[in-house]
Amino acid sequence: HIHVYMVGAANAQVDLGDCASIQALQDKVAKHAAANPDVAWIVGHSWDQSSWGRYPTKEDLDCIAELGGRPCWLWRVCRHIGVGSSSALACASIDHAGPVPGGIVQAGA
Repeated sequence: HIHVYMVGAANAQVDLGDCASIQALQDKVAKHAAANPDVAWIVGHSWDQSSWGRYPTKEDLDCIAELGGRPCWLWRVCRHIGVGSSSALACASIDHAGPVPGGIVQAGA
């Protein structure tokens, strides 16, 4: 089956499926953010950290200058895990690790 909304929404997001490193993810997000200066939230999808040695972190997103402080949320390929910038987490009132409605926030994951 497909999720029609997700297929449509993905067209406005940055596809990170071909990123071989966190640096490549940062570069693609930066390029997308620069090309879309009027977009309030930068959203991406399909990253897979399997060969990177670690998950991306909010610090990896916070250092992308092209975001200009805009919230950024990036979904893993499974869409059950995501990473957000500090401004995205602040928008969700998440300021701690631990249980949140619908899941758990892991610090430094």
